[in-house]
Amino acid sequence: MHKKILRAFENLKNVGVPYGISVTAMRNNAELVVSDEFVDYYFGEKGAVYGWIFQYMPIGRGYTLDLVVTPEQRLYMYRKTHELIRNRGLFLVDFWNCGTISNGCISAGRGSGGYFYIDWNGNATPCVFNPYSTHNVIEVFKKGGTLNDIIISPFFRAIREWESDYSYEKPATEMGNQIRQCAFRDHYNNMKNIIIENNAKPIDESGEEALKDESYYKGMLEYDREFSNLVDPIWEKEYINPERVKQTINSLNKI
Repeated sequence: MHKKILRAFENLKNVGVPYGISVTAMRNNAELVVSDEFVDYYFGEKGAVYGWIFQYMPIGRGYTLDLVVTPEQRLYMYRKTHELIRNRGLFLVDFWNCGTISNGCISAGRGSGGYFYIDWNGNATPCVFNPYSTHNVIEVFKKGGTLNDIIISPFFRAIREWESDYSYEKPATEMGNQIRQCAFRDHYNNMKNIIIENNAKPIDESGEEALKDESYYKGMLEYDREFSNLVDPIWEKEYINPERVKQTINSLNKI
């Protein structure tokens, strides 16, 4: 399969079509996918012009917390990804570690660049990694509705309100940590409450199992706590404090 992919790269390159890579970061390859060796091979030797990193999400068929990158690995990936972007000028996006670029979570149809997901059965979910739904697009259209009915649904609206309250519409010095912006993975307790309060239904069996799995719940909360302890000081030092300094300087200049 890898040989077929490389042949496809070569075919695209020969006719001048830009192409890129999408990789899944897991506990056993987290350091590799942001290594200079990996980048040199795909961006340099094989000619990829962009790259997407999707960290393994513990949801879906056969979900497990054992494959999730550790909080320490995720912090390493965060530093390394931003280094590759700044120092080497790469178009490289980590769906979870680039929240400072997207201004936080973009799920549930958030304004200014937000999105939501519709699966092959028509179920509308806040995000491809958040398998819970209150509306099916087929049923909505049968009743004469539109996508707007899904976007303004209480479930989606509750998530957008959380996004706004957490970070998106906050003043710069009061924003919640966008290094850990994911409404599902980084704030699972809040998301589970939103799912239950809005009677959102799982779109598959694994989603239902995860919602009832007490060890999964505890594991997700522990992950959130550990990662928060690692990156909250970074957010405060590197993002919030500089904004406070700017605010102080602007105030002094007005005097």
